[in-house]
Amino acid sequence: KNHAGRAMFRFTPTDDLDILLNVHGGVNRSSMHQHESRGLLPGGVDALGYQESPDPYSGCHDQDGDEDLDVYGVTLTAAWENDAFDVKSISNYEYSERDVLEDGDAGCFDMITVYWYSESQQYSQEFQFISNAGENFSWIAGVHLFREEVDVNNDWDFMRELRPFMDFDPVNAVMLINQNYEQITSSYAVFGEGSYDVTNNFSITGGLRYTYEKRTFDTEAKFVEPDFTIPTIPRNKQSKNWDAVTGRVALEYRWTDDVLNYFSVSRGFKSGGFNGGA
Repeated sequence: KNHAGRAMFRFTPTDDLDILLNVHGGVNRSSMHQHESRGLLPGGVDALGYQESPDPYSGCHDQDGDEDLDVYGVTLTAAWENDAFDVKSISNYEYSERDVLEDGDAGCFDMITVYWYSESQQYSQEFQFISNAGENFSWIAGVHLFREEVDVNNDWDFMRELRPFMDFDPVNAVMLINQNYEQITSSYAVFGEGSYDVTNNFSITGGLRYTYEKRTFDTEAKFVEPDFTIPTIPRNKQSKNWDAVTGRVALEYRWTDDVLNYFSVSRGFKSGGFNGGA
């Protein structure tokens, strides 16, 4: 089942102030996609003797598998016009939550069940300062702020089928492993771009942007049993930051209202990160 909605509200308290509010969200309730069993023993048999049917559209699964996804957000845009230059503010918040139950072994017996859970929150704020139209030289400058918080908590439950006969036994893969981590991204940028009309048909555009980004990663993994836990990866916190100056230069010639030629050179930037699934 999927449901989504969006509502937009516009306010114009004065002739030179325009405010737009966007509220949106969605929900997904569906079955997790199922896999085909590929046993590692001769003949494609798994450790408990199950062999997959040759029919790719049939299978035996001990878990139906579920996937729940919730997303929602809100964006507030305010634009103010004045004689010197225009000002625009764009504020945004986004939230997502994903909860998945997966039959990891794809067989009849409860050998591998995986519980995936993640929650993400994003906050961003941008201020733009824009020149008024009608001049040979136009420009835009601004500041961008961004923060994202990601929390992940995953469980791998191995050989649950044997639990009535065996206690915790990692040698024979009778165990439950929990992995959790938090990754926080903070980003700050300033930018500016100008365009000059050399003639009515020919213009030159140039812009620069400076970006600083920092990521913090905090993770651990452990065996989890009713009466005890054993760390497999002790709590480990790391951080790293990147920065870059990027920009672009463009030449544009408009032959007619319908024909335009341009030449553009630009440089982008993408920061690194931490692979939480590794």
